[in-house]
Amino acid sequence: FDIEAHGRENADLVLWMARNRMNMVGDRPGIRSLARKLGLTLQAGGHIFERILDPDRPMPSGRSLWQDHQAWFGLPSGGTRTKALAQKTQVCVSDQGLQAFLADGLLEWVQGAWNAADIVYVWGFDTWGECCHCPGCTRLGNGADQILHLFAALRGHLDRARGEGRLDHDLRLGLCLYEGTATLDAPLHGVPEALRRAGDYGVYYPINRCYDHAFADPACAVNERYHRALQGQLAVAPRLELSVGEYWNVSKFDDLPLVFTRRQAEDLRAYRRLGASGMTYMHVPLVNWSVRAATQGLYAQLAWDAGSDAEAWMDEYCARWYGAHAATMRGAYRILEQAQADIADWRAWAQRSVLTRLLAWDGARPSEELATATHFGSAAAAIAAGRASLARLAEAQALVAGCLAREREQAPEDDRIERRLSEDRRCIHWGIDCLALTVAVTAYHEALRTGVPADGTWAEVEALADRLDRYHVGLTYLPTPGVGLPDALTRSQLRDVIRRARRARRTA
Repeated sequence: FDIEAHGRENADLVLWMARNRMNMVGDRPGIRSLARKLGLTLQAGGHIFERILDPDRPMPSGRSLWQDHQAWFGLPSGGTRTKALAQKTQVCVSDQGLQAFLADGLLEWVQGAWNAADIVYVWGFDTWGECCHCPGCTRLGNGADQILHLFAALRGHLDRARGEGRLDHDLRLGLCLYEGTATLDAPLHGVPEALRRAGDYGVYYPINRCYDHAFADPACAVNERYHRALQGQLAVAPRLELSVGEYWNVSKFDDLPLVFTRRQAEDLRAYRRLGASGMTYMHVPLVNWSVRAATQGLYAQLAWDAGSDAEAWMDEYCARWYGAHAATMRGAYRILEQAQADIADWRAWAQRSVLTRLLAWDGARPSEELATATHFGSAAAAIAAGRASLARLAEAQALVAGCLAREREQAPEDDRIERRLSEDRRCIHWGIDCLALTVAVTAYHEALRTGVPADGTWAEVEALADRLDRYHVGLTYLPTPGVGLPDALTRSQLRDVIRRARRARRTA
């Protein structure tokens, strides 16, 4: 599991992972000894360059890192480096001074807070931008070639530190192959032997993939792009070992009641068939698993045996988890999966998603239509699809509520099933409210764009926003130690969008 931020110190989760034959977990002091006892590999790191290469970082000279070493930051295609955009282009990997500085920074981490980790993820800037265009970097090849060149340099520094006794244990490195770091496509010049010899490996992250279609479905232009890139990565010879990182609870999905039974089964088989040798996913929730408990369990089973019968597994899961309500709840899971298959078009990080485009809207009358770049094809189609999904979610909610009522009538001494059904109902309630608000804001945006009277639609937006503002949705784990308890309106990510629209209405 990839687990967000500081939400990793959970002994129950580590025990669950061991029982379900999983073998790697994020390193945290509170669970380190238990994880070791259970035989789990410990992993640390991630997007660490942002910290090591903070442009404002004080240097021994008394100046900032940017002032002393501007050339370490990647040269954009426009030809001009600026401090404000210093981390929007990948670093100048051909600069040996930068290589040594990053290696020293990495060594400081692995000698300190990450000393217990077996594997350290070292990922580039999460820029969604480009790689360095200086002559030295350009000669190396594409983004993947550039990061592999940097990795080979880091590996050499770590190996020398190990030989000199400055590093007291062997360490594997993990890099991400991902469009956010300009490394999605396969390298043009192969993989440095030093990385393969050390057991370093890559994780391929198709962050904006479509879940309405199988990963290997050539009819889906979104997934075809990712599928082709993964095939290229796996065709490199010789190559790194490669895992795939999925996004069944990516941050934009906000702990919604999403079910991916069919996708998990089809896609993990496809990944295995293509030659991937491992799996992870972002981000397992630490609390309130609700219907996502099935996602965690099925993932663990398929990672162990990609040929497992997912339908039979789900039937057994429902029988063991819900007892006499198994058949009804199995139907509810099927409805949930059908109702939210288009979740990426609504809420992916991609520029095409409805949520991304709403987040960029100033709230005034728009000139461009939403959702034209999605599978919906038009705002009207998106609104219709959203309302159909809401009807299906309400159907699933009714099934859960019926099971809950019957369980309470029976009043068994053991209340575990009642608690599970209650948690499921709350999670689906949140899912309905979140989608209803997103659809209403989309409808308001379209009404403004087309000049249709929008007061009624705006009244619906306000009513739904007020509804979501009245309750909380789970915990969120912060980038620094601690947790947050956000309200549902904030979790919908539409609070600021609605505030901007209110302001625009006042000044219209």
